[in-house]
Amino acid sequence: MNITFKNLFTLTILLAILANPAGQVTSSVSANNSPDTPQTDYQIYLPLILNGQSTPPTSLDLIEEAVKRGQISLEQGLIYKVFAVWGDSRLPSPYRGAPNDMNAGDGVMSEVAEHSAALSESAKLTLTPFFLPPTDPESWWAMQHIATANQLTADSWQFVSAAGGKIKVWYFTGEADSARQVGVVKKELDGKIWAAEKTLMDREPKYGTGDLSVINIYLWHSYVDNDGITIPFDGSRGVALRIDCAETPTWIYVNNLRPDGDENNPGIIQTVAHELFHAFQNSYKITSCPAYKWLKEATAKWVEDKIYPKANSEWDYAEFYLNEADLRLDSEYDRHHYGAYLLPFYLTHQFSDDLIIRRMWLNSQTYANSYLAVKYSILDPDLQDYFWDAFLMELWNKAPFPTGFQTYDSFTGSVELEWPSAMAVSTPVREFIKEMTGDLPTGAARFYHFTFPDNSVRSLAFLNGLSYNLRKDLTWNSQFGSGEYTLEDDQTYASEEITEEEAVGIVQFALVKVAGETGWDLLPIVGDAHYYCADTEGKIEEMIVALSNGDFDHPDRVLKPKGLPTTLFANNLPCSQYTGSSKITWYNAGRLTTYSATNVVYKSGSTDLYSFPTFPYITFDLQGANVSWSVSGSDEYCTYSGSGSFSVGPHPGAGSDTIVLYSGVLQGSPSYRAYQGGGFPDEGEEDIYNYTCNDGSSGTSPIYHSAFFEIPIYEDRANIRIGPNGVLQGSYKSDDGGGDWTQYEWNLIPSP
Repeated sequence: MNITFKNLFTLTILLAILANPAGQVTSSVSANNSPDTPQTDYQIYLPLILNGQSTPPTSLDLIEEAVKRGQISLEQGLIYKVFAVWGDSRLPSPYRGAPNDMNAGDGVMSEVAEHSAALSESAKLTLTPFFLPPTDPESWWAMQHIATANQLTADSWQFVSAAGGKIKVWYFTGEADSARQVGVVKKELDGKIWAAEKTLMDREPKYGTGDLSVINIYLWHSYVDNDGITIPFDGSRGVALRIDCAETPTWIYVNNLRPDGDENNPGIIQTVAHELFHAFQNSYKITSCPAYKWLKEATAKWVEDKIYPKANSEWDYAEFYLNEADLRLDSEYDRHHYGAYLLPFYLTHQFSDDLIIRRMWLNSQTYANSYLAVKYSILDPDLQDYFWDAFLMELWNKAPFPTGFQTYDSFTGSVELEWPSAMAVSTPVREFIKEMTGDLPTGAARFYHFTFPDNSVRSLAFLNGLSYNLRKDLTWNSQFGSGEYTLEDDQTYASEEITEEEAVGIVQFALVKVAGETGWDLLPIVGDAHYYCADTEGKIEEMIVALSNGDFDHPDRVLKPKGLPTTLFANNLPCSQYTGSSKITWYNAGRLTTYSATNVVYKSGSTDLYSFPTFPYITFDLQGANVSWSVSGSDEYCTYSGSGSFSVGPHPGAGSDTIVLYSGVLQGSPSYRAYQGGGFPDEGEEDIYNYTCNDGSSGTSPIYHSAFFEIPIYEDRANIRIGPNGVLQGSYKSDDGGGDWTQYEWNLIPSP
């Protein structure tokens, strides 16, 4: 999806002033002015298309692309990225693009720290000032005030202690409101934030040494809209950077050009809670720093809600996940990883267990795969492979489907769907077929929206293209040993199950809103096809289909169909019951035998599909009929007479006593919308009729009753087609040779 920028032609540099207390910190380092206004005549290079996006590239995009193309080294790219997010004028003009993500600073500074061991001494010397807090005379902040940095003035950096001396909150006296703001932050740290986060994580952050053995928070503002940044450092003063992000001291920068925030409104105090939580995260010996970047932001956003549940500071970030749910879960595209707080929110509320968050970070010390840290934070082994399915169901988040997001947080945002508008499913004449396409990286999900504007859809099937190798096949009858009704030239869907290893993590389901019901029904998509009968289960008004890759054991796996993708196949064919009448008349050398049936009832034999490869049939079993019979006429030997009636009971599962609709045979096939049927008396049903012969003999003879209903599919396939509204009606007269014939007649009406 395209990134939207507020201004495509104004470069605003994301200032990430978050260097940990890496220097001799005193309260007397001073300056008499705010930083100078940044350069505004940046040259913009547009448009560069990156990763299929046609939106103007940011400075970070331009730098990253130059590194990929080999135009600059990785080291030079890191330096330029730091220049970009801090608004440093040394950034060359070709790399000055559209505004960066307002939260990009955290990631850039962590990336530098992670690569620090490989940096040259020259690069370390260039980058170290950005890792020093503004109170340090060699910090980047101080470099902007060279004329006054070494002289005392009326304006200086001062601090107040908070959290029992564990935190110093710094403010610049030259800022008119800063003294009041620091009091607000101290009050929240003392009253809520520190105790809540320390109790949750059962530890304290990693501290530096000497004067740096506290967490330092600096209230200042950058040149761009940036809430705050946490800077990792090596715990002491100098040009050396931290080798990795594990067990790392930090210092924190918080933008004070924002409202304070309170219990009901977002602002500075929620950012303090967020950034301080990064300091707790950095205290763990994380096995793979890059793998946990997304989880850092997701759980830090979660903690904002935990401490200030009514302020809803996290809400604005949910859309970045919901609008890009088809990205892998750990994606850092835009602010996707911030919006991913929805997952820890769901887990902690679903299991009523906030310690899930602590266990995630304890697990970070064991698993290089961050997905497993999430998975094994759930204590019940039986639920570790199923929580993802339930989480995805919550993301639709539309009434009347109840979700924890609404119940616990009054949040009503919903996942973005694959199509710009809902797909209307209507089948007044023929079937509706829609493939649901798209690759699925691990933790990605795609949601497809269908509406049903009329009553034409009576039966539908989900053809499983993820767990099966789905295809269209012309010769399935010969392959599967059928050939009972359809022809080898009839095309339908066929499939083979994929291997057990290939099927790991596949998640497919539908949420169905049925007319007259207040909630949504869950339909798991399992097996080669899952069938739904609207005649018996209710008319569908709306449906969401979700497909996802929940293989958390393999974070780099991309799930793709081996054949055709999962497909919705809807039809106007009935699937509940047929009632009506039938008649068969045999003429044999002058003798006429007739079976007339009324109150003929056939019901669907199963709520699933009767299938060989995937689903060529919908079947109905005989439930009953009232049959009258008669024998009349003469042949060259005798005259015959007799009549009577009998009732027929249910014949479930009897292959000869079924109606079969060729629902899955595709358009253009010889048997498209054809059907087959038959009905026989109960076993052993017989009567007698009279005869009088030319030789003077007379008497009675038994009649062993035969079919009272038969559809001659073999003889008249081209004309036996399901009629409008699913009516089965027709007649056919076969020539049996020698002047004999058989007349077939039937009229069966579908009913709910």
